[in-house]
Amino acid sequence: MTADKPVRDVSSVDMVRTRHEELRAEIDTRQDAFATIINTGEDLVRKEHYARDEVQSCVCLLSSLFLTQ
Repeated sequence: MTADKPVRDVSSVDMVRTRHEELRAEIDTRQDAFATIINTGEDLVRKEHYARDEVQSCVCLLSSLFLTQ
């Protein structure tokens, strides 16, 4: 079922709702992983890791993507 088709019956609504719940759970799970990665990157920058400029760049990119979710 695609988003561009209108839902016209109860069965289809239930399928769309179930799929939505599955996607929401996956997003929530991935947000935890992204938060961990961002925090680890910030720690590396604070500890002056030799690649801190590159790490900071990646942290900024991930943060901007993470915050738009």
